[in-house]
Amino acid sequence: MLQFDTTYLNRTANQTPRAAVPGTRPLFVVWHETASPRPTNPYGTLEYNLSPRARSSYHYLVARDGTIFHYLDPRIAIAWHAGVHDQDGSPTQVDIAGTHYRGFAVNAWSIGVELDGACDGTPISSAQRDGANTLLHYLHDTFAIPLERSHHLMHREITAPSYRHDPRGYDIGALLAEMPAMHHPRPDIGLYSVDVALANVREGPSTIYPVALHGAARFGHGAWLQVDGILNGEAIEGNPWWGHLVSAIGFIWMGLVVRVR
Repeated sequence: MLQFDTTYLNRTANQTPRAAVPGTRPLFVVWHETASPRPTNPYGTLEYNLSPRARSSYHYLVARDGTIFHYLDPRIAIAWHAGVHDQDGSPTQVDIAGTHYRGFAVNAWSIGVELDGACDGTPISSAQRDGANTLLHYLHDTFAIPLERSHHLMHREITAPSYRHDPRGYDIGALLAEMPAMHHPRPDIGLYSVDVALANVREGPSTIYPVALHGAARFGHGAWLQVDGILNGEAIEGNPWWGHLVSAIGFIWMGLVVRVR
């Protein structure tokens, strides 16, 4: 079981209560590097972000020795990690699964992860790689964040090139590629039949999403569904695959259907 260091959990005032922005929840992750002058001492970073003058925070910090500090709870706190505006005044922005997030919305719908480093190109430690791998699994299992590159962004990808350059000590795409293969092979797109008494089609690839069409997207045993895309989402019984229906009404967990052709 993942063990966090919670010494600093929810202590910083640099946050926005999630209750103040109702309806938001973590849907993707932004990965950072701290640019610490002493990256082997995580407490310098942890203490720095307690100061209101810092005006920044994050949800998790992975130290050089692999310790994962839980800094803010994503369920109740929005961290100030992605930068609402670049230095030239342009808002931070990103597109995730067809939805555009701009300015503060980037923070409101994301989880911020920092890996301690000098941000000078020095690679992260092997312990940090292991910690990041563990955290990837945790965020997938806990928040149903797909283990797909499209849902894991590096800070430098969503800001102006002149504003932020982190991370420089790792590439999140490479970390995702290094993760062990899932036990369930990725299904193919095609025609499927519902193999249970009643199957729900949801608005996203997880049971945290409501049933689509205002609760009406339910299909009985034997119903045929055309799947035009496969996404890595919430793992149920170890199976993380969700199918996107060609009708665009939503997603179905692939454990509920069998292939017809």
